[in-house]
Amino acid sequence: MCMETRMSPRPLRPRNPRAPQAVRTTVPVLFALLFLALCCCIPAAAADPPANHAKTQVLLYVVGSDLETESGTGTADLQEIAGSYENTDPSQLDIIVAFGGAKNPGWQGMKIATIEQLLEDAKDEKFGNGQYLYSDSGADMGSGQSLSRFLSVVRTSRTADRTILIVSDHGASYDGIGVDDNTKNSLMLGDLDRSLRESGMTYEPIMFDACLMASLEVAKTVQPYTRVMLGSEEIQRGSYEYTYLIQPLITNPETDAVTLARTLVDSYVDSKTPAGKSKTMAIIDVTKIPAIKTSLDKLGEELIPVTETDQGLHDIKGAYNDAIRLGVTNGENPTSVDLVSLLQNIKKKRPEVSPQVDTVIGQIRGAVIYERHNEYSQAVSGISIASPDAMDTSKYTQYGDGVKIAPNWDQVFQQVVAVSHDDSSGTGSKMAVSGSSVPDDDDDDDEERDKSPAKLPGFVARGNGSFELRDPYNMAEVYAVYYQVNGADAISLGAQPLSPDQTGQYHIPAWDGRWYYFPATRQVFPPPKYWMWKVVPLPVKMAKPLLVDQEYEGTSVGGHTMYTSWISMQDGRDRTNATLVTYVNGSTGIIETMITPYTVTNEGNELFGIGVDRFNDGAVVTSHAPGFNVRTREKGDYDLSSTTVTPGMTMAYTLLPDGTYATGIMAYYDNDAEVLADEFRFITIRNGALVDATVRPING
Repeated sequence: MCMETRMSPRPLRPRNPRAPQAVRTTVPVLFALLFLALCCCIPAAAADPPANHAKTQVLLYVVGSDLETESGTGTADLQEIAGSYENTDPSQLDIIVAFGGAKNPGWQGMKIATIEQLLEDAKDEKFGNGQYLYSDSGADMGSGQSLSRFLSVVRTSRTADRTILIVSDHGASYDGIGVDDNTKNSLMLGDLDRSLRESGMTYEPIMFDACLMASLEVAKTVQPYTRVMLGSEEIQRGSYEYTYLIQPLITNPETDAVTLARTLVDSYVDSKTPAGKSKTMAIIDVTKIPAIKTSLDKLGEELIPVTETDQGLHDIKGAYNDAIRLGVTNGENPTSVDLVSLLQNIKKKRPEVSPQVDTVIGQIRGAVIYERHNEYSQAVSGISIASPDAMDTSKYTQYGDGVKIAPNWDQVFQQVVAVSHDDSSGTGSKMAVSGSSVPDDDDDDDEERDKSPAKLPGFVARGNGSFELRDPYNMAEVYAVYYQVNGADAISLGAQPLSPDQTGQYHIPAWDGRWYYFPATRQVFPPPKYWMWKVVPLPVKMAKPLLVDQEYEGTSVGGHTMYTSWISMQDGRDRTNATLVTYVNGSTGIIETMITPYTVTNEGNELFGIGVDRFNDGAVVTSHAPGFNVRTREKGDYDLSSTTVTPGMTMAYTLLPDGTYATGIMAYYDNDAEVLADEFRFITIRNGALVDATVRPING
């Protein structure tokens, strides 16, 4: 804010006018005093605002990361901003951008550009080679110091009646935002809190052009500095369309935060580009976050005695398992879960806490001003919360206030984190293969079974590939699982839900050898040539098929069955990790895919980037999957398949390539507790046909 200084000199009272001598002697002094008074009053009468002051100011902190290094997404955003701004009056709408953190020329370190400098820099369609308000080639955009410097430079040089703040790049809720591609550092929530506090400013609104940032952890972090926050609790498919931010502000710089954010939500969800499938975004009134924290604390107080029993603790862990999972990496670990979905599952498993759960859900719905998701999204509600599967006790302690919500709720969460990773609770990371025909080589484990049989889930064989599930906590999910059998190793091809028959028994499913993968494709090299009116015979190159691990993720609001896979892509010198999401339309059979890259920070956190719907031609794609040794039953991670991308390479549900495969039954208790039945249906595909299918023990 700009403060005016007003000076009010004491009023002058002339002496008695009947004393002429006195009047004559004081006239020169009177005129002098009046002149001085008028001069002193001039600043008070001036109505012009100070230089570089605007009605509305947009601050954009763009961490280029590998998104700029590999795809130029930061450059595209800056070009869109420059093109939308054109000849706008800076006193009405001012824009200041900090950009850097990529390996491309001009993107090392940090540059701070005024809108005038940005417009000049955009003329050659390259950024980073112009004149700037501030420049430091050694700055780390993943450091809180750089964000603080940006806000400090702005505060001392460009003021405004209202300031909007946008942070753009990879995001992952409590795991941070903005990965500098040169240092692999990222902004943690503590960095964000410190920078906002030190700026001494408020922002209206704060927006996150990044994945997974519409979380309770992020909302409580920014709550002291804004009233309104915009973000997506899921993977974000593409950047904001900045035209929809700038044009309304050009028309009316005083456009309120909710109206402005709503325009961005609608443009994002309705846009046909990029071709990303699942889309969701929400506007959150963060002034209501303290009330939500208080209610979660009261709910936590009621849940503490529940978690003091094995059954109760597993019920709460089961509620996390059943909640909508967000930000899944490696086909396993979600970053967060939808908060309303979690609470609904807690209510389902523990009806005695229903009144308090309903209170919290009502407050969350009141805090979410506006939320939209498309037909490819699950039925999310606008705010997420940390998943225990992505956490352990060490990480929880390290993150401190960044991941803490309220004392009683935090105590419950810590217990769930412990049960997710502690073998002694019956949810250990060792995969069990249960059944009378398969002896267990671990005598200590057998002794533990004798001591605590109620803690040990498993299958009881009933003959002919049929099994009864022993489910001590009544929280198991059962899946048909599919494997490629490669020598002594069984490598996962995916899983999908399996239901029991009327008697409660599960049966190894019949399998015709078809599954979801990228079949081999034909490509002709080189282009056709004609000589002497004859067609020269051309070689035909066959690209290898790409098998992927299709882990079931649920069903979208539009009826699409969703699977996730873990892949990496080598494109030239660049290697990128990514998740592959497959959407299967149950009514039409149409299969669509979505590829979302993620980068790993120095802290080991996985932050997500912008999704695309196809691989780059010529890139080498490798799929990764969990599996186990069929003799030792030791679990491990494997490279499942690899291929070079050719034009037209698409997912299909068709007969698998020649080889040996198996399908079986798995009970899933939490991220680390998976129990396989001890028999599989093994199939053999030879010369493009299914030639054998037998049911036998896994090590038979």
